[in-house]
Amino acid sequence: MEARELRIGNLVEYAGKTCTVLCIGMPDPFTFEQPVTVWDGKSHLDCTVDDIRPIALTAETLTMLGFYEEHDSAPGLGEYAWWGNEFMALTHIQRGVYGIEGVERFACNKVHALQNAVYAIYSKELKWIQ
Repeated sequence: MEARELRIGNLVEYAGKTCTVLCIGMPDPFTFEQPVTVWDGKSHLDCTVDDIRPIALTAETLTMLGFYEEHDSAPGLGEYAWWGNEFMALTHIQRGVYGIEGVERFACNKVHALQNAVYAIYSKELKWIQ
């Protein structure tokens, strides 16, 4: 994972926990390590960008982000499914890869990438529902 992929509020995994990025510091000029502060719901944790991992988009993580699965059918297409919430829909492109309906050439398979796209397009934050 690279620091340029992250923004404040992104959900990532650190030390086996789902955490929220709170602060992204300047890289150390000697080691080039980039400090990050995350929140695990109980405490602030200091780490580096190299210590954190992206969270995969799955049915479980989409549900935790407030999405629900919808099913429908259409002549010639048969049955199909998508994921929606109160303001948008995600199309399921292939296993673990989703696209934002109506947005061409966008596909992602990580929670932070979806968060960033939703913020850029809709000016809304996707947050973890506990």
